[in-house]
Amino acid sequence: MKLTIILTMFLTSILAGCDRNTEYGECVGVLTLSQKNPRLQYEFDKSNIFVALILSETIIVPVYVAAYIVECPVGFASSPSK
Repeated sequence: MKLTIILTMFLTSILAGCDRNTEYGECVGVLTLSQKNPRLQYEFDKSNIFVALILSETIIVPVYVAAYIVECPVGFASSPSK
């Protein structure tokens, strides 16, 4: 049991490429949608979702990803053409 917990923690630390920041700003999740910058374009971060799926048995990792880092800014939002 101890070995399983240690291996899970080790894998979590290696695979946790869960970045909260990109070069354009902070990622947002379900609990932080109000912090979305309207001038930025957001997309679902595939690596964070992948890590959440792989570590879904831990319960904590997927909840954290969904709550705080599911969408990350990828660039500036294009202004509507007139």
